[in-house]
Amino acid sequence: MTEAPLNPGLAQSKAVAVGISRCAESLLDVDRLRGETNALKAQHGELAKFAGALFELECAKQGDADARANMLDTADQLLTFWRDKSGDQLAAAHPTLSQLWTDASQLLISFERKRVERALKACFEARGDAALLQAAMLNLTPAGDRRVEFATCLYHLELARLFVDSSRAEFARRIALVHEAYNDSAVAAALVGGDEGLEHLWKDLIPYLDEFFEAQEQEEEVRKKAETDPGARAVQPPTDPVAPAAPVPPPPPPLSDPAVPAVPAPALSPPSVFVSEAELLTSTATADEVEIIEGREVTPPAGSPPVPPVLDAPAPPPPPKTITADGEVEVLELEEAPAQAPPKPKARDLDVLIDYEPGEEAQAFWRHTEAALGLLPDANAPRTGARVLSADGRGERKKLNAWLDGMNGRFTEVPEARAMQCLMRLYMAAQVKQKTLFGQPNPKRKEAFRAALGLLSTDAGAAGRAAVWFELDGPETLEHVQVGLELVQDFLQYCARQGRDPLDGTAADEFMQL
Repeated sequence: MTEAPLNPGLAQSKAVAVGISRCAESLLDVDRLRGETNALKAQHGELAKFAGALFELECAKQGDADARANMLDTADQLLTFWRDKSGDQLAAAHPTLSQLWTDASQLLISFERKRVERALKACFEARGDAALLQAAMLNLTPAGDRRVEFATCLYHLELARLFVDSSRAEFARRIALVHEAYNDSAVAAALVGGDEGLEHLWKDLIPYLDEFFEAQEQEEEVRKKAETDPGARAVQPPTDPVAPAAPVPPPPPPLSDPAVPAVPAPALSPPSVFVSEAELLTSTATADEVEIIEGREVTPPAGSPPVPPVLDAPAPPPPPKTITADGEVEVLELEEAPAQAPPKPKARDLDVLIDYEPGEEAQAFWRHTEAALGLLPDANAPRTGARVLSADGRGERKKLNAWLDGMNGRFTEVPEARAMQCLMRLYMAAQVKQKTLFGQPNPKRKEAFRAALGLLSTDAGAAGRAAVWFELDGPETLEHVQVGLELVQDFLQYCARQGRDPLDGTAADEFMQL
């Protein structure tokens, strides 16, 4: 009687099972295990591949040179079974496989972490070159892993900034994971995982996310306000400030030496009280010899030498000299009139602490601002050292923007209110990113500066009193204000060159379009 042939798949399964058993029996003899493992790896099927990789790893642990040389390939094979969870089912085919798989799992976790770290490092180093970065991102596997997806999202953003158009869609496809990390710092810490490159990219992304979600919140607030009050509209900051009552004459050209007093001009030319730099530099008189004289003139007789101008008070004659026995000149001491006290200097207009009496409306403005911004903390509260005007976080910026929004239509006639709003908008605008999320010029930054320029006025005293609060807040706050003031200086220089009025809204529009 002829025996029926076995099913090829069943015969193969029996051969694999026999091979696994022979390898399990050879665990204590590395040389025999080497041979049995090679025979098992020659079999076909997922089970043979899985079991062969486990026994290959065991050979490497026992010092087999060939197994150690193939360690990376063995780890990649086992990682495939570990990622898709199929290794748990295959390991149940034999007790020895189950034990070896349990022992290998911890090692595989370490392998996977190191492999991902190498891939992340390569991506960060290549982030300035689109082609190199795309090649490095191929090693960001496995797809679907949360940390890998998070890193892939951030590096697609870098590619989008390098003008790879397809990366915008890839970034948007993973934005939900970024949103989750943004709302939960613990999730963000787990996804960053201590990688320096991811931490750098994440910190750079947060201000853009702040701006994006803050804009969404503001739109939602406007929508809700419109639903409850259809007539309500968001009041924009003034763009065409009120002009001063009288035109302000341009400042005179500065002297080369501020200590030199002014000299009247000749009667034949229009009267002037300033000396040009060229006249001062070409004059033979020293700074100590230049004096202010009266405008009356003495007509000398014909043929006589010119008579110097008459001074206000002629100098007294020098004291008489006597010759002593040894030939030295002796100076007689004369009684001098008691010196008069110098006149009290007049208070300067720019001094914010002298001759300033705020009116009732100004006091109401400062009380409102001090309460809304927390400028004057409770004297009994402990000092934390935190900046009152910080705009680093969403909550802090929301407080400052709420104060600005609350000023619409209020205290419109108070110079301090206008000056404080101008400085606050300059301060906030200086912290808006110059580029958008994908590297384009940020129109919001220009709009913010334009709104600040629309609040300029000629009341320097009010500006000084408002600026005190920013200076008291510390060097970080003052640094951001300085960025805004530098733009104001550029704007004023532009107006001077073009002959434009800085308080004209169209001049600010033209300047911000440059």
